[in-house]
Amino acid sequence: MHSLDQLVPKVGGGVFGLARVAMLRAIEIHFGSPPLIDHLSTDKETTIALNEIAQGRIGLKCTPSAQATDKK
Repeated sequence: MHSLDQLVPKVGGGVFGLARVAMLRAIEIHFGSPPLIDHLSTDKETTIALNEIAQGRIGLKCTPSAQATDKK
C-alpha cells in the first residue's frame, strides 16, 4: 500500500489531482484498457490505477492555462 505522501508528487496536482487521475484510469481499466503493470487477478481497478501511479506509469499532465488578453 502506498501513502498519499508517496503518490501526490507522482501526479503533481495535489490530492484532488491524484484522485482524478486514479479515477479516470480506473474507469479506463474497467472498460477494457489493459493495465500497464503486473497485478493480481483479485486487484480492483482503483488498486491497479494507484499502483500504476506509484510506479510512474501514469500521471497528470499539466498545461499552462490560457491567459485572457484584453485587446481593445
